[in-house]
Amino acid sequence: MKYQTIFPSLKKSLFIFILSFSMLIFTLPTSTFAQSNCNVISVTNYYVSPTGNDLNPGTSDQPFATIQKAANVAKEGSTIYIRGGVYNQKVRVTHSGASGAPITFQNYQDEKVILDGSKVKLEDDGLFTIEDKNYIQVKELDPMHTKLTVVDDVNRSGSIVLAATPPLKALGVKKNVWFGI
Repeated sequence: MKYQTIFPSLKKSLFIFILSFSMLIFTLPTSTFAQSNCNVISVTNYYVSPTGNDLNPGTSDQPFATIQKAANVAKEGSTIYIRGGVYNQKVRVTHSGASGAPITFQNYQDEKVILDGSKVKLEDDGLFTIEDKNYIQVKELDPMHTKLTVVDDVNRSGSIVLAATPPLKALGVKKNVWFGI
C-alpha cells in the first residue's frame, strides 16, 4: 500500500527532473556560445560592373555600378571583383581589413579594369584613396590620365592615395610603409 502512495509522487518528480534537464540542455549551448570570445570573420565577395546598379546586392548576377558602393559595404576578408570596363569615378576606401583577412580590390578573372581620371575632378585627392586604413590589397587595376599622389608623410601616417600612371599592378600597406609592384 505504501508503494502506491509514493509512486504518484515519484512520477511527478521524474517528470519535473526530465523537464528541467531538457530545458538546461536546450539553453546551455546558446548561453555558452553567447559568452564566447571567438572572432569569426564573415568573408563576402562583392561584384562591380559598368552595367550594374548601386541598388543591387553586389552579387555576381546583380553587381554594383560603382567601386565606391562596394568599398562602403566591404568588411574584413571581403574581395571586390571589378568587371572589365572603364570606371570614371573616385574611390575612397572606408574600412580596414585585418591581418589574414584583408579587403581586396581586384579585376574579375582576366578582365581589364581601367580607372580613368580624365573626367573626374580630383582636387587634392587621387583617383583611388586609402587613408588611415590597413590591410588593403589592390590588384590589376590600371589607372589612366592621373598621377600618383601621396597624402601627408606615408611613413608617419599610413595615408596614401593610389592613382598612378603607368599602371601600378599591386599596392601594399604594411607598418605604415607603402610599396608598389
